[in-house]
Amino acid sequence: MSSLIAASRVGYDVLRLAGAGYLIWLGAASFWPRHRTGPEGQLGERGPSAGVGARRAYVNGLISNLCNPKIGAFFVAFLPGFIPAGVPAREFSILLGAWLAIETAVWLSVVVWMVDRGVGWLSRSGVRRGLERATGVVLIGLGLRLATESR
Repeated sequence: MSSLIAASRVGYDVLRLAGAGYLIWLGAASFWPRHRTGPEGQLGERGPSAGVGARRAYVNGLISNLCNPKIGAFFVAFLPGFIPAGVPAREFSILLGAWLAIETAVWLSVVVWMVDRGVGWLSRSGVRRGLERATGVVLIGLGLRLATESR
């Protein structure tokens, strides 16, 4: 597909204009009134994660991280560059890994605390409408830029 688009100016323009139209449509849709059937108040009441307890959420995140090949690739490709000469590589790698784990735990704790504090504010209907409209303006702007952009 990418070879065809790279070789064909018309194919590129068709795909570009279709993408621009879709972005503009998504942006405009954020301004249209919606008829919601569920409770309007609480953010997070709907969706696949509704009703999941803290232990189950932790296990899901742990499994997701353990099965993520990017973490292993990061440790193999990036961390060896930080091991000083003359230092036992295994012990220093374990130290760097432990440091990363602690730093990640602190960072994610801060994110969870911020989300816990912000969910009440974000679930207010006026704030949600404002965010939807701001996102709509951004999507329309991106669509217009894409439509007017030349190769």
